[in-house]
Amino acid sequence: MTGNSNKPRGRDGDEADDVGDSSASRRRTKPRSRSPQQAMILVTINDRLGTKKQIPCLPNDTVGDFKKIVAMMIGRQPHEILLKRQGERPFKDMLTLQDYGVSSGVQLDLEVDTGD
Repeated sequence: MTGNSNKPRGRDGDEADDVGDSSASRRRTKPRSRSPQQAMILVTINDRLGTKKQIPCLPNDTVGDFKKIVAMMIGRQPHEILLKRQGERPFKDMLTLQDYGVSSGVQLDLEVDTGD
């Protein structure tokens, strides 16, 4: 009976050391961040009815993702919201805030589609 070892065996017959090592190493790895070394910015949203809110976000967030955050804060659906700079056309959902030159402290106007 050569090949017998005193090591405990797992349910499938493998040595318990081998099974435990792989799962422990997976738990120790850090999850990947969205973007390394990118600082959060604060964007002010003005509903032009007297309410202004500062929303934290990342510069590389898409306008569509940013609208989802704003929608949660004001209790609307993202497709009902238009974001734009004063006097400009509404932002497109697939572009990033950085594409539009939005940085910390920038104010954007919020328009809500009433369905008319």
